[in-house]
Amino acid sequence: MSKVTKIGILMGDAAGIGPEIIIKTLTDKRFDTSNKQVVVIGSLEIMSLMNDALGNPAKIIMVDKISEGESSLGTIQVLDCEVEKNKNFKWGIADRVNGKNTIAYIKKGIEWATRGVLDGLVFAPFNKESMHMAGCTHPDEFSLMKEITGIGILKGVVKWKNIFRSSVVGHVAFKDIISNLSRENILTTIEYLGRTIECFMDSEIRIGVAGLNPHAGEGGAFGDEEDKILLPAIEESKKKYPYIISGPYPADTILVRAVRKQLDGIVYLYHDQGNIAMKSAAFGEGVLIYAGLPFCITNPGHGTAYGRAGKGYADYNNFTQSLEACIEICQKGLWNF
Repeated sequence: MSKVTKIGILMGDAAGIGPEIIIKTLTDKRFDTSNKQVVVIGSLEIMSLMNDALGNPAKIIMVDKISEGESSLGTIQVLDCEVEKNKNFKWGIADRVNGKNTIAYIKKGIEWATRGVLDGLVFAPFNKESMHMAGCTHPDEFSLMKEITGIGILKGVVKWKNIFRSSVVGHVAFKDIISNLSRENILTTIEYLGRTIECFMDSEIRIGVAGLNPHAGEGGAFGDEEDKILLPAIEESKKKYPYIISGPYPADTILVRAVRKQLDGIVYLYHDQGNIAMKSAAFGEGVLIYAGLPFCITNPGHGTAYGRAGKGYADYNNFTQSLEACIEICQKGLWNF
């Protein structure tokens, strides 16, 4: 018998669509449970409440450890990690208690993965407002996970079918983008993107770097950052990493190159440059992979969808894709951070 891959699903924000899409994914007959053990790290009460709302498609059971055997389709194991009961719980509302519990789920999941109890983690959508209401001072999950794990560098890599992308600069004010476009940051982004793609491809990896200015600077007519910052970093990366690296390309057309199978990965320079392009083309289809941790964590490319929460019609396909991507990485054993 092959090794059982053990995956923890973090329930995310209780008031969002997380509980619903988890139940729908784990009760879908297309989900192959062979050689897989899945446990939900969250709230038994909320998972049961959502299961009732959906007509009880699943058998929800509480556990205090990970089973050594395979999961059974339709049976959902929940490790109850609530640290505070929400006496005023409502679907679709940002809430301090939900935020406090979300942080507890993240910490417990990372603890178990760090100890090797779990091979990988999948985040259901969480809500930053609720987490901030609970006293979290981190601007995003990247900063929170850095504190929990002590890891210095984390990069988000988004997978859409066979196209991958990452951004050099994340959640900063627009005015601070250029000051964060250092050679080291560009090189690290190329490296982490390439190492993530290696988990899915065994052929030569082609990475393109987007330009900062219109038309990638047009030979200096619209700015000199391409010549002064990007080109030197690209040339150094060619010597340093075993990938075919090219650019800078105009940011408004580089995704077209990937769609036409000329590139496997794209390095965008800042958050919205990459997000606008890919979300416009494939909203609800991208899987976020957190590169830099010693274990794999994935996340669907959408939020808590408060407007749909508790109503029973949330689309779960993107969450299923996130779970499948995490399982694929863990089963291949190619995660190399």
